[in-house]
Amino acid sequence: MVGKTEVIDQLYENHAVVVTVQAQKYINKLQNDTFFFEECLRLLPLNNAVLKKRYFEDQVTTLINRLLQLWGSRCAVGNDDLRNKIKFSKGQYGKPVLTDHHPQVTFSMTNGKLITSMFITRDIFQDVGIDIASVDDHTGDRFDIFHDILAPKEINSLQNPQFSAVEKRKLFARIWSIKESYTKFTGQGLNCDLQKIFLPDISPTETVIIRTSTVGTESNKMTFVSRWIDFGNVLTVCYPFGSTINSHALSFISVDLLDVIHDLQQSE
Repeated sequence: MVGKTEVIDQLYENHAVVVTVQAQKYINKLQNDTFFFEECLRLLPLNNAVLKKRYFEDQVTTLINRLLQLWGSRCAVGNDDLRNKIKFSKGQYGKPVLTDHHPQVTFSMTNGKLITSMFITRDIFQDVGIDIASVDDHTGDRFDIFHDILAPKEINSLQNPQFSAVEKRKLFARIWSIKESYTKFTGQGLNCDLQKIFLPDISPTETVIIRTSTVGTESNKMTFVSRWIDFGNVLTVCYPFGSTINSHALSFISVDLLDVIHDLQQSE
């Protein structure tokens, strides 16, 4: 499996990797093939929360989130003897964490619409953050309503008449994913002071942006890597500055849902 090989190689070479699974092309199969949907559910622990979601698309998003979390963690642990013994618990703020495994594996999960991504690291961090944002998250032309979230310079950028409406939507999505990735890092969600998470001169359209910023105090110096994974979705990861990760070599790997399912079935 090419995706699995790439993920494992990156974890050994760069201690980090970002993996994305999308379910758009399988939504009809998941909805109309009851056996296939139940087969996927059986790969997960019983408390997977998939069926607690009211809408089917949300069920599918939760399903691929849990499948990727399990699959990515097995890749990161890298020991066949432990593959069926992987256990998850909750951290201080409810973030899922791996328990009882060495090497230390840290990860963070994020969802978009029928898309989920996982930022995985080995042996270097206690916490990391990741977030997907969409150009559809805010489609209006007023940004001053976000004054408690956006820094004044960010609002000014979003109101720049030189940016088209599409560019403004892309810029807002990128800014939002940067801020949210930090809240995922801390685990505190919107309880963070989001105005303090400010990276100047952010481009709405540049494919990859790598920035370092001090958030709050000098001890909170962070690295942010933001990348457009398709036309409508931007993905940002963040982690403490000064690590052994080569930000410019950080791989964003897309893995097919059927490959993830097949590999998990093989390890049952």
